[in-house]
Amino acid sequence: MDFEEYEIGACSQHEADMMFMAGNAHRTFHEWVKKIPDYVELPDGRKLNMSCEAGCSYCCSIQVTASVSEILAIVGYIKTLPLETQHKLADRTKSALSQAMHKDVEARSSQRVKCPMLNDDGKCEIYVARPLTCRAYVSYDKDGCQKGANPFKTVDPGIPQSSTLFQYRDDILIQLYQHEKSQGLPFGDYELIQAFNIILDIPDSLTRILAGERILDAALASQ
Repeated sequence: MDFEEYEIGACSQHEADMMFMAGNAHRTFHEWVKKIPDYVELPDGRKLNMSCEAGCSYCCSIQVTASVSEILAIVGYIKTLPLETQHKLADRTKSALSQAMHKDVEARSSQRVKCPMLNDDGKCEIYVARPLTCRAYVSYDKDGCQKGANPFKTVDPGIPQSSTLFQYRDDILIQLYQHEKSQGLPFGDYELIQAFNIILDIPDSLTRILAGERILDAALASQ
């Protein structure tokens, strides 16, 4: 799980600085990850290696949340993509809103609300700029993921995951929130699909967010 540098498109140095804040947090996460084994050990002593791979998107129907600087970084990265890709992402995001609204975490997963960042091949268009929620959501059992994605499953497959990665994610997010707050940004855990629709609907959304306006509050995950 190496950190991949990614370009961003920003209209000002301040905007770029806020986007790089998320990039630095992501880099720190991957530096920490290098210090732990690349496998999980089960109670019976078996060791399982990470099974995630490009095009595997069984888990990409979970509710994804991100901090405001992560959202800014994703927007900045999307600006560097071909215009056709940008338009497709915008269309898919608007289409996904009606499916994602008013659904809790369990409903989002069981009803398979596909992340609009996935392309037709099941690959993430924003993978290099993905938020910490996605970076820490690693599976060590691809078959279990496939079974868990079946809406007609009768038994929870119990997919092995790393509690250490989740702890790293939480620790870094706390630091990121504090940094965002110190820079005058609105801070919180925002549901990605709703947040992106707000940004798409408000022409000067980035300027207002950078000025500290809480225009994304309707997308707070706690609501």
